[in-house]
Amino acid sequence: MFCPNCGHEVQEGAAFCSECGGKIVTMQAAPVEQVSETYTAPASTVSTGSETGLTAYANNRNIRIGVAIALVACIFFLPFFSIMGVYSINGFDMIKLLFDGFENISQTMDMADVPTEATIGIYAFIIGLIIFMITSVCVLLGAVKNSSSMERKSALLGLISGIALFVGIYLVLNAVKDAAMDTMGYMGSDVQMGASTVLSMISPFKLLGTGYWGGIILYAVSLVLNKKRTNA
Repeated sequence: MFCPNCGHEVQEGAAFCSECGGKIVTMQAAPVEQVSETYTAPASTVSTGSETGLTAYANNRNIRIGVAIALVACIFFLPFFSIMGVYSINGFDMIKLLFDGFENISQTMDMADVPTEATIGIYAFIIGLIIFMITSVCVLLGAVKNSSSMERKSALLGLISGIALFVGIYLVLNAVKDAAMDTMGYMGSDVQMGASTVLSMISPFKLLGTGYWGGIILYAVSLVLNKKRTNA
């Protein structure tokens, strides 16, 4: 330890210098405050890869839009009905025929003695077909707007209307078959057997075409994707 005035070495802890008599001022270092900092890592914006399979597809808006476009294309432009593989009509033309001939259909049903089963079937078919097609467009709009609620509700309603459409055709066909068999009762057994064979070949499964079945499948796919979605 040295005197700050003359530089003479003095004893440790001395108050005055023995050489010049100057006062020794002891400088004490200020205590250093220990500051502890807690580091918080920022939230990662990089995908961890945990979204796999259907969840990854469901959260991909472009994939859902693609499914919705395929749905609309199936229902409106693929063969909706296929009669004995000879005559087919797509959904778009079917809607035009229904609107053009709806008044004639109503008048015919009023004039003819149409069984209750067939009447219910015809109306279920018409209502089901219209809703089946409208909801496909709503699914597409929901996907474009990224509205999970609109997509899900439209797909569910479309699936239900598709079932109503199937039931309607089933009821109408049953009524037609019963009426035909009653008429054939006045004919010979060979004619009855031939007619029965032909009628047994006509069923909703064979009558409905790829447009209908593709629509049913894609409605179900849309529902599954929306169920797997994790984002709002």
